[in-house]
Amino acid sequence: MHRSRFANFVWRGAPRCGVSWPNRRASMVPRGHAASLSWMRLLALCWLVGASAIAGCRPAFATDALFQVLDVQVDESAQTAALAREKALAGGARRAWDVLIQRFVDPRQKRPIPDYSQGEIDDAINDFWVGAEKSSSVRYIATLNFNFRKEQVQKLLSARGVRFTMTPSPPVLVVPVVATVRDAVAAPSTSPTPASVPPVQQAGASASTPPLSTAEIGGGADSWRAAWRGVKIVSLVPIRVFGGTSGSGTLTADDAVHGDVGRLSDAAQRDGAVDALVTVATIAPAIEPNSHALTVSSVRYGAGSQPQALPDRVFPIDADKPISDVFARAAEAVVQDLDAEWRHGPSASIKTSSALAVTVPTASLEQWVERRQALDSVPGIERINVTSLTREGAHVTIVYSGGSDDLEAALAQRNLYLHNPDGAWIVSSEPPAARIDETPGFVAPPR
Repeated sequence: MHRSRFANFVWRGAPRCGVSWPNRRASMVPRGHAASLSWMRLLALCWLVGASAIAGCRPAFATDALFQVLDVQVDESAQTAALAREKALAGGARRAWDVLIQRFVDPRQKRPIPDYSQGEIDDAINDFWVGAEKSSSVRYIATLNFNFRKEQVQKLLSARGVRFTMTPSPPVLVVPVVATVRDAVAAPSTSPTPASVPPVQQAGASASTPPLSTAEIGGGADSWRAAWRGVKIVSLVPIRVFGGTSGSGTLTADDAVHGDVGRLSDAAQRDGAVDALVTVATIAPAIEPNSHALTVSSVRYGAGSQPQALPDRVFPIDADKPISDVFARAAEAVVQDLDAEWRHGPSASIKTSSALAVTVPTASLEQWVERRQALDSVPGIERINVTSLTREGAHVTIVYSGGSDDLEAALAQRNLYLHNPDGAWIVSSEPPAARIDETPGFVAPPR
């Protein structure tokens, strides 16, 4: 059982001001060690200054915000104040770790995120500081802030085969649009024109419903745009918020909802971004009588790439609360979706990706659909590219993590089997027959 390394650190009842985490060897001070004098003086000085004077103290050096977790609340009790503090700091470190890794992990990875020991978490922390604290003889309450070491975090995630990415997305220009149920959003053009891209689809009611706002990027969307400017979520996707004009030109709501990639790209570049996210907020009557709901539909556009639609979000509107609260919750939810899509795209694991051309024998199209669903659920398979479909089956290329042995083991978890008769790889629901060696009486295991 790992004992928190806080137990080996000399505490004198004061919060620490941006100093190194106790587990780091350069700053560990065991009880009774002569070098503890400098730490004792520092902590005694902090105690004399008082918790109120140093509340909110920050490290003197700059750090990457992606590896900083702020405002972790702890409240622990124990037999003594020292034990309560130790327990709170260890628990706070673990909660901060959980928050941190969610910023990088692929949200769609099939394997669960492994449990990490307290020692591993301690090793990943560079330093911490206390924003505020209260204590009694048996209780410790505080707000903690942590800086983590990027290299150590990356090492811990890679060592367990976790799919993750620490690569930030290119900046995205958010174009907020407020629409009403009367505002028409044109369907995709059936003519093959270069500007024919899927528009933002929005939910609505009948045309007889009274309008609640205007479809525009300007004044009618002030609350929606303000909500985006107020987003405080730490994300791998940096965002810029469109202000209403793009340099000497103007981007209209029609340009946005119709997915005019040229105008959107121009606006993004002028605001220092690469892609554009059109996010349409529609206020419409809800199912319940005399109630309304906010539906948000968002699409990310990038020059040279296909539009990427995010999941639609619906938020009930409470007549007793300001609409700005609903807009704020909606903006944060869309940022989380945008970030999740990015983390899923470039996520990597410790094992390199491999590709294998295989045949999946099937007797019918329905059977192929079943096989495809089973393959999609196999751990470690990143994507499946269909080369051709014939009467005999499907010819596909499977991109997966690791080697052929990893793929074979993962397929077996779904009762699928990989074998190579006559030099051609096959994935089937039947285990391969035993291979008979030329040596009399020898039966080799299936490959």
